[in-house]
Amino acid sequence: MVGPPGAGKTTFVRNHSIPSVEFTHMLQPLTAPWNLERGVLHANGHLIKAIRSICQQPKSPLPDELIVVAGCVKEEDLFPLDEGEEVWLMLPESKRWNRQLSNRPDSFNGIPQHSNMTFAAEMYDFYHDWSKRLDLKLVDPDYKPSLIGCVPEQGD
Repeated sequence: MVGPPGAGKTTFVRNHSIPSVEFTHMLQPLTAPWNLERGVLHANGHLIKAIRSICQQPKSPLPDELIVVAGCVKEEDLFPLDEGEEVWLMLPESKRWNRQLSNRPDSFNGIPQHSNMTFAAEMYDFYHDWSKRLDLKLVDPDYKPSLIGCVPEQGD
């Protein structure tokens, strides 16, 4: 699953019973203390390679159904898809997305939330161009205005 910051990816996976792994959480020990954003796209590309490598092992320990929330990745790191893979793109309508992102708390449990609005807008435009691709699935979750301003852990 990919999409710009604040699109609702984490909320979506928390509301479904499919096992998931989130790149943001995997990188938090390295990025959160310093609110790092530089290099994350490149790092996410390496994480995609790592997960694909694990999946290709005989008797892979990963579940048959797994949502990998990659967030922001380079197109060349994701495509072409391996057998059995799907790309889900979460891209809410622009006005709704802006409201979701701009109302996020600055931090939750001491972990900074995404705050670089310029980068986020670039990623929104980047993924908007992807929305015309035939080899991905557009995901439009139920809109819940009551979750605006919350991180997923608060919305439960």
